[in-house]
Amino acid sequence: RLGSETNIATAVAAFWLIWFVNLTVPLAIRSMARAMGTYAARPHADPLTGLLNRRGFADAVRRRLTGTPDADSHLGLLMVDLDD
Repeated sequence: RLGSETNIATAVAAFWLIWFVNLTVPLAIRSMARAMGTYAARPHADPLTGLLNRRGFADAVRRRLTGTPDADSHLGLLMVDLDD
């Protein structure tokens, strides 16, 4: 019944639409999974700059303050507010 109600142009358009969706959805899922894996592998650093984010900074400060200080090491802190 469906075959007699549709013409060849509709069938070709449906074929290409289904083919396109079947091709692009797995590629998009793979790309998003790769991006999420990259961000999960570096949860303490900004992916663009490589600098520590808030969590990485807090962990680094905690390790530095709870560890034994070396005789020839120094600790410096610089805070810059770029929003204002």
